[in-house]
Amino acid sequence: MSFKYKWPRFFQKSTPSPTPDAQSAAIPSLDESAVERAVSRPDSIPTGAEIAAAGPDGIDGLNLYRAALWLPVVWMQLRMRDLAAAAAEAKAPLPAEYHALFRRWFVLGFPAFASVLAIFWLMIVRPQFSLS
Repeated sequence: MSFKYKWPRFFQKSTPSPTPDAQSAAIPSLDESAVERAVSRPDSIPTGAEIAAAGPDGIDGLNLYRAALWLPVVWMQLRMRDLAAAAAEAKAPLPAEYHALFRRWFVLGFPAFASVLAIFWLMIVRPQFSLS
C-alpha cells in the first residue's frame, strides 16, 4: 500500500502567469457610474463624533479590564527579570520575592486570557444586547 501526500496548492509548482492581455480581460472594468454611486453617499460613513457618541460597548470594557490586568504583569515581568539577573550574577538561587511575583503573574494570566477569549467571541458572534 502506497501513500501519496498531496501538497497544498501554495507548495505546488506554479503555472506560468497569463499574458497581460489575458489578465486585463479577466479584470472587470469599473464604470464611472459605480464610482459616483459610491462617492455620492458620504453620509453613510460614520464620523469620529458619531462613533464617540455611540459610547463604550462590551469590547471596550473588556479591553480596559485586560489592560488593568496586563499593566501590573508588565511591572512584575520587569521586576522578575531584574531579580533573576541579580541571582545569576551572584550565583545564588532565586529569591522568595521572585517566586511570589511569579505566582501573582500566573494567577493574573487566567482572567486576562479569559477576557481575550471573550473579546474574540464578541467580535465573531456579535450578539445584540438590549438594556430594556
